[in-house]
Amino acid sequence: MSYEERPDRALRFGDVVEGFVLSASRIDDPPMRLAESGRYQIEVERPRYCAVMTPCCSLRSGCVAMSPLQEVLSTFFENPCFEQDLTRINRLVRPQDALPPERWRRVSPEEQQRRLEIGPAYTLQNYFIFAPHDLLPPYTVSRRDGKTVKTNAYMVDFHRIHRVQCKKVTRPEEEALLATKVLQLSVEARSELRDKLTWFFGRIPDEDDV
Repeated sequence: MSYEERPDRALRFGDVVEGFVLSASRIDDPPMRLAESGRYQIEVERPRYCAVMTPCCSLRSGCVAMSPLQEVLSTFFENPCFEQDLTRINRLVRPQDALPPERWRRVSPEEQQRRLEIGPAYTLQNYFIFAPHDLLPPYTVSRRDGKTVKTNAYMVDFHRIHRVQCKKVTRPEEEALLATKVLQLSVEARSELRDKLTWFFGRIPDEDDV
């Protein structure tokens, strides 16, 4: 089960919420100097749904991190492993399942063996899939092979996490916050989100792996 049938009476990490505005700065020519005017933009979006990305125990600071729920990519359906269940992207997968079969066959035998020795690993590293639910509106994905898929699975991209200031967040059980809550992840799904998010930000680059 991906979602709780009886959500908590408080905002939680991984909750799907609605009614928030997100913003991000855009600077195409850094660095900006204090003494110079510099050109920048503040990009604002109002997604229908967001996911709470702040840990439950930190939801009393007056701000909350959120990531917009986005439609999944059509390329996900090119891999039979993920086509059967998109939430497999959230978990460790075998090397031979991380790629479509034809792409795996093009990998050199030496590289295949190297990956097999490493074992199961995360793939599509910056994405986390929110499973289909009747409360999430369905949409149609156009595949490169000309087929279409109707789904109401969504995803968050760890590259797109925004800070939202909100004085109501000092009390996660505030009624105004509860009015924004649409879905709550199950304990298992929330653990998967925490694990993949932790791994994403905790990866050690090759040059530091000494």
